[in-house]
Amino acid sequence: APIERIVWLDADAAGRVHAVLHEVDRSTVSPFRVSSERYVLVVLDEELRELGRTLGPWVLTELDQRVEFRVGPDGRLWQMAFADDGVRLLDWGRRAP
Repeated sequence: APIERIVWLDADAAGRVHAVLHEVDRSTVSPFRVSSERYVLVVLDEELRELGRTLGPWVLTELDQRVEFRVGPDGRLWQMAFADDGVRLLDWGRRAP
């Protein structure tokens, strides 16, 4: 997979590991520009076997998303992001910001 960086990593109370990965596809020709990118939430069990993944739709937006993620008690992922008008909480349960 074209993983550029691990944005965030944590475990929930049930022992599942949640990782947000920044994936980048680059041109194969110099100067190797980015052709697409995305955030992907990957959930793993205690033995690091993948349980599922969610594609995050908010990588390239007007929001500054280089901030904290938190897993709620129900396993839902939340992200704090900054916008011109203040702070927003993004629900990674697939709702738009």
